Amino acid sequence: MSVDGAEIGRAAAGAATQAVLRSLAWLANHASARSLPLKQGDVIITGARIGALPLNGKTVLVEAEGFEPVSARFE
Repeated sequence: MSVDGAEIGRAAAGAATQAVLRSLAWLANHASARSLPLKQGDVIITGARIGALPLNGKTVLVEAEGFEPVSARFE
C-alpha cells in the first residue's frame, strides 16, 4: 500500500485470497437477499493489516498479486 507515492505498508501474511473471495461472495449474497445489493463503486474493507492511517487529502494505491491495482483519493 502506498500513500501519495510512498510505500507505507506491506502485508506479508494473512487470509488466503480464496478465503477472502468466499467471504466477499457471502456478503454480496447476504446483502442482495435483503434488497441491499452491492453496487459498482462500493468499497469493501476486508480487514486492517497495517493499522489506522490519516488519509484526508491523500491518494492511496493498493496492489495485490493477481488483482488490478486500485487507487482512491480521500478528500
